Amino acid sequence: MMAAGRPRGVTRKGVGLTMGRVWSAARCVRLAAAVAVYASSGFYFVDPDEQAVVRWFGRIPEGQAIGPGLRYAPPWPVCRVDTPKTTEMRRAYVGLLPEDREAIARGSLGAIQDSTATISSSLNTPS
Repeated sequence: MMAAGRPRGVTRKGVGLTMGRVWSAARCVRLAAAVAVYASSGFYFVDPDEQAVVRWFGRIPEGQAIGPGLRYAPPWPVCRVDTPKTTEMRRAYVGLLPEDREAIARGSLGAIQDSTATISSSLNTPS
């Protein structure tokens, strides 16, 4: 039955879809898109010469080494993924290089002067 000349379901403001509802729906869609982008940023790839280590809140679980392939871990700040290469050797020399040590052991004066210049020079000071 029609009340006051309007069909059933129709109010004074219209058919039930107001601008407030449209804006709140758009806000929900934007929020869902932002959450989807954030969640998809947790995918990572491990190369064949690497192993991944996932740190959960800064801690590394025991016995964890993840092999090659496409993987997923929750994005930052929950997890952080490190993928060091396992097929290369890294060295850091403190003091003298091994070649300089051998030359100094043999008594080479030039090697002593070169190595002391290297140790005493600084890249941070202007010349």
